[in-house]
Amino acid sequence: GIECIGTRTEYVAEVLIQKEFPDYIFILGTTRSSWADFYRKYSDSEASNRAENIVALLDMGEFAKTGDEVAAEELRKNTELLSEVFRNDFSHTLFAGCPSNLVVKPLLLRYGINDEQLRENYEILAHAWLDLDKNEMYDVSFDITHSFRSLPIYNLSLLDYQRQIADYNITISHVYYGNAEISREKGFAPIVDLIDLVNVMDLSRGVSEFRELGYSMTLVKQIPERMGDFKESLERFYWAVQMNDISGICTSIKSILDQLNQAEEFGGRYVDLKNMIREALRDILG
Repeated sequence: GIECIGTRTEYVAEVLIQKEFPDYIFILGTTRSSWADFYRKYSDSEASNRAENIVALLDMGEFAKTGDEVAAEELRKNTELLSEVFRNDFSHTLFAGCPSNLVVKPLLLRYGINDEQLRENYEILAHAWLDLDKNEMYDVSFDITHSFRSLPIYNLSLLDYQRQIADYNITISHVYYGNAEISREKGFAPIVDLIDLVNVMDLSRGVSEFRELGYSMTLVKQIPERMGDFKESLERFYWAVQMNDISGICTSIKSILDQLNQAEEFGGRYVDLKNMIREALRDILG
C-alpha cells in the first residue's frame, strides 16, 4: 500500500478525494484496470447484497486480456450504470464528505496504441465535459499516479487543449503523482504536485504569441509577482500596441530592455525568456 499524510491506501486518489471533496470525479481506466478490486475496496457494506453482481460485471475486463472485444464493449456500455453504482456504494467510504450532488463518471479508455484508439480516446475525454455549466468556474486536479503507460501524457495534453478551446472556465490547479515506487526506500510515498508542467505549457504558449504576434498578456500571467515592474512594462507594451501608440510602444520597449539589462531576478527558465524577449524587441526596433 501507499502511506501518505498518515493514511495507508492502495490508491492515491483516496487521499486526494478526501482532501479536495470535489463536485465532479472522473475515473479513467482501461478494460484491464483493476475495476473489480477498486469496487471491492470501497463498496459500502450496505451495498453488499448487490456487490457480487457488480464485481462480476467489472471482472469482465479480465476477458479483454485475451482480446475479447465483446466483453470490453459490454463494460463500456455499462459505464453509465457504474457512475450511479460508484456514487451510491462509495458514499460512506471513498466519497464521504463529498457534496450530496456529487457527479461520478468512470471513463473507459482504449490503450492508445494506434491512431484510431487515440482518436477514440479524444472523443471520450472531450465529451466528458458536456454536463458542465458554462457559467461556472472549475478547478481541475489531475491524478496521474496509476495511469497506464503513455495515457497520462496524452490525457494532460488533451486536457490543456480542451481548456483552451472549450467554452468552459477550466483551470488546471494540480497535477498529482504519488511516488509509490520509492515507498520501500523512504517508508512512505510522497505525493508531488507536478503543476509546473502546466505552467511550462502556458509559458511556452505565451512565448509563441509574443514572438509571432507581439501579444504579451499570456506571458504577463506567467511571470512571477516578484518581477512586478517587468510585468507592468510588458502590460504597458500590450496596451500601446492595441492603441497603435507608436510613442508608447517605443517608450515601453526601452523600459523593458532597461529592466532586462539590470534585473537580477531572472533565473532558471526565465534566463532564456529574458534573452528571447530582448532579441524579439530588438527586431521590432530594427
